[in-house]
Amino acid sequence: MMTKLVGPAWRHRLAASATVLLVATAAPAALAMEEPTDSFGVGGGDETASLLAEASDLIEGGYYENARLALGAVLAEAPDSAEAWNQLGYLERRLQNFDKALKHYAKALTLAPEHTGALHYQAETFLALGRLEEAEANLAKIEAVCDFPCPSGDDLAEQIALYRKNLDG
Repeated sequence: MMTKLVGPAWRHRLAASATVLLVATAAPAALAMEEPTDSFGVGGGDETASLLAEASDLIEGGYYENARLALGAVLAEAPDSAEAWNQLGYLERRLQNFDKALKHYAKALTLAPEHTGALHYQAETFLALGRLEEAEANLAKIEAVCDFPCPSGDDLAEQIALYRKNLDG
């Protein structure tokens, strides 16, 4: 699946999208979405959804710069894609750029306040920074919007319990 990003056309498009990503990160309010979004704030149609899936695979494979470029292409097509901002936050958290990650999660949650993935990943970032109360607040938000069973909420509850156990020694 990653081979889609290595052709000349993709290199050109991804290189151009890097500039868009920088602009989108610096001034997201100046960007207006042209297409409606689905319940996850994806927008942009099938190509955007395909690029999001591609970016996710790249992140999981450790190809962070390629993933960043793919997400830049998504944001060029759909600047109000909550899922793209969520994945960008996840990428930055994987690189331990926690301030950037929190900024991207906040953008995702501004666009889609009930995005359980962004709430979950933001909470994990809060835990990494020792901000237990904020992580617990996110868990409460997830539990309020998530149908049961709720794997995201259950996983986060386990992480918070483990964090508390480690605090208690």
